[in-house]
Amino acid sequence: MRNKNKVLVRSKRVDEDLSYKMQDKPKIADKSTSFRVKILFTMNVDSYLTSFPTAVQDLLNAMRQQILTLVPDAEEKMAYGMIGYKAYGKPLVYISGNKNHLGLYALPEAHALFQEPLKEYKQAKGSVQFPYDQEIPYPIVQQMVLFNLEKNRAAASLKKSKKMKNDAI
Repeated sequence: MRNKNKVLVRSKRVDEDLSYKMQDKPKIADKSTSFRVKILFTMNVDSYLTSFPTAVQDLLNAMRQQILTLVPDAEEKMAYGMIGYKAYGKPLVYISGNKNHLGLYALPEAHALFQEPLKEYKQAKGSVQFPYDQEIPYPIVQQMVLFNLEKNRAAASLKKSKKMKNDAI
């Protein structure tokens, strides 16, 4: 059961790297000066980006540009503490900045199709980690985004045809 008095936060001390942890909800009167706390679930995309060092911001912005160039009408917003994109009302892809890597969450089905070309990167079900010191394979990322876009388009088309069929009855 979820503890309503806890939230996922990103904290950054001057002498530490970024980290995520569960922590008590900050009190309004709490004026901690040793670190800043950003509650991820209330952030917008711009404030999320500015919470990273410039080099990480540049990588995240490059990835955003790749996605928005392929799908200009994609809905961009924060979801699950990451930058999320939707097309046809369904998730397309998520990206996040982390301590040592940029995370791409292209959903399990798309990830499974591109597992082989991404074998040199650390992977989990539906996600891949691109270390900051390695080149990001943008052509593969583009293919994953286009795969999800087509899947979402087909699902929306099927839903629309079923609705029209039901309306005709």
